[in-house]
Amino acid sequence: MTAQKHIPSTDIQQDALLVIRPLTPFIDRTVSDGPPHRHTFQEIIFLKSGKGQHFIDGQIFQLEANTIYLIGQGQVHYFQKGEKLKGYLLRYKENLLPPQLTFYSKDYSLVQMLTNSNALSLSKADVRLFDANFTELYNEHLKLNSNSSSDIEQLILLTILSRIKQKIRTAYEQSMRNTSDSNDGIVSRLVLLIEDNYKAHHDLPFYHKKLGISNRKLLSVTQDKVGITPKQLINQRLMTEATRLLKFTDLSLKEISYELGYTEPAYFSRLFKRKMHVSPKAYREKMK
Repeated sequence: MTAQKHIPSTDIQQDALLVIRPLTPFIDRTVSDGPPHRHTFQEIIFLKSGKGQHFIDGQIFQLEANTIYLIGQGQVHYFQKGEKLKGYLLRYKENLLPPQLTFYSKDYSLVQMLTNSNALSLSKADVRLFDANFTELYNEHLKLNSNSSSDIEQLILLTILSRIKQKIRTAYEQSMRNTSDSNDGIVSRLVLLIEDNYKAHHDLPFYHKKLGISNRKLLSVTQDKVGITPKQLINQRLMTEATRLLKFTDLSLKEISYELGYTEPAYFSRLFKRKMHVSPKAYREKMK
């Protein structure tokens, strides 16, 4: 593969917020053009049948039927091979839905803890439900021109995203129960606790008490398993939410501060600047 100084980014066609199409049945990278690329949007691949190979962030993964693949904004990927592929490819911009209703596959999310291939295996019942949702969304999209998005389209997309998020949560909790390494289970439970409580509880005692272990043990486990401290995990989740609110809402800095559980907006601003290397106000201006 020819080395590149910059990995190109691709955008959804024209100014569209959402694009959905059936998968191309056959793909052969050896005879096709186009380098690995990043997306400026979120992508979901629903594969009902077929097989192949998919490149994500430097690794090749086998494509399997009855699977949903999540490719987050900024990830480098391409299809290597594909045979008899059936399903849908869905691309959407983050600002299509309000931030509190949108599934973001680029998060430090549950799916990343489950698998390094961004894949969710589906049961036969799941496949039937998702197939109906994707087909309904595709048919609705055909009625519109490429630059518009209907309320019905957004509602169907929200249904798909909600089902995906629930599948991730269920699979994550199952992996937590089945893990052979008790330390993996601790990290799994911590991530779930943070997801459910990060706005109300920034304090470490809440988490290590809920987990029933000492602060020293929690610190040791998280540094060993994910390379950062529990406090860094909490702050990472808070900063992710802060950037969303700054980018996608008109809430004031004071309102965002209170929304994230900070009683002093000035402290929130200092923390944001320390973590993101830019002030909240400057970040919002940059994202306009």
